[in-house]
Amino acid sequence: MINKIEKNITPKVAVIVVNYNSETLLQTCLLALEQQIFKPSKVIVIDNGSDLPFDEKTLNKYSFVEFVFLPKNIGFAAAN
Repeated sequence: MINKIEKNITPKVAVIVVNYNSETLLQTCLLALEQQIFKPSKVIVIDNGSDLPFDEKTLNKYSFVEFVFLPKNIGFAAAN
């Protein structure tokens, strides 16, 4: 049974997002995370060897995100 969250307690949530060649969808995802009532305490984006480089604006716009760039696509399960 789930209890009500007390008003003075802020839940801590970490989010890992695996990305492959989908910067536009990633921006939508990160914007949604920014707008949450309970903001994640940590957000990590794993770029899974994308062929397309990230726009510097994206990297700078989401300063709350830790970006990890893998040199090749290792698959979703391994990247997560």
